Amino acid sequence: MGARLSRAYIFREGDAVKVRLRLSRRIRVKSGQHIGLWIPAVSFWAPLQSHPFVVASWSAGRRKDLDIVIEPRKGWTRALADLGRVNEKLMDERTMRGGEVDMSRDTFSYDGLDSHLAPFTGPHGCSVPVGEFETVVMIASDFGIAAQLPYLDELVYGYNACKTRNRRVHLVWLLEKYSMISPLVSLLNAALEKDSLDEGFILGISIHVAVSNLKDERLGRRVKLYHGSIPLEQILKEEREGRHIRRVQTEVEQHGNMAVLVSATGPTRDRVRSLVSDDVTDGVTLFELDYQV
Repeated sequence: MGARLSRAYIFREGDAVKVRLRLSRRIRVKSGQHIGLWIPAVSFWAPLQSHPFVVASWSAGRRKDLDIVIEPRKGWTRALADLGRVNEKLMDERTMRGGEVDMSRDTFSYDGLDSHLAPFTGPHGCSVPVGEFETVVMIASDFGIAAQLPYLDELVYGYNACKTRNRRVHLVWLLEKYSMISPLVSLLNAALEKDSLDEGFILGISIHVAVSNLKDERLGRRVKLYHGSIPLEQILKEEREGRHIRRVQTEVEQHGNMAVLVSATGPTRDRVRSLVSDDVTDGVTLFELDYQV
């Protein structure tokens, strides 16, 4: 597949770089797919060092915008972060004037923002058929959340539209530090706002921060913030038993099938593999997503 054209709007936000691609024509991107991105303004020779970026947003149809969330490390991604400081300053100025800064809203304007030519290839990769499972558990470490967000959006949409078998979705996000939350909170909020049926009972989000000297707390109806080690074994056991699924009185209680999606660090993936292989006999499928931390 040849390269497609787009304009990249780059934003530095906390420890992350957010890239909004405005495409020359609409395309369909499935959850979990990635693109190969080249921004000549960052480095003209970058295509020789290209690596995939998972698309962190989802839409039911063809779309004009793609969102990417990147962890700046060194080389190309660090240069990309430096380029994003221009729009970071412009957005701060817009905030001071009381302008719209939420990029998920239709009223958001790109006027006055810095953009760059950004050819890309794709989308590439496969997508997990998450709508076929009664329960979906999504486990992510730090920036691994970017690979889970499209599935989260797809699951909530499918449930609201009665197009899936899902009855329970649990996103488990493991963080080393608090500063990781801010760059992705707007994308999480977008999914939460769409989870409107059954008083939001289908969706639960657990955020676990590796800090043990603070108290656990609830952030709204569906989000709980924990500190210290994560009880992965307990979480998987409860979800497998369907403890958080609302059932009608006449319904026979039985375990439906469950998918476990992982985009995490090596030790976390090893732990999940061990728990799934030890505890699960049938009905549970483990998916290790293409993007891992």
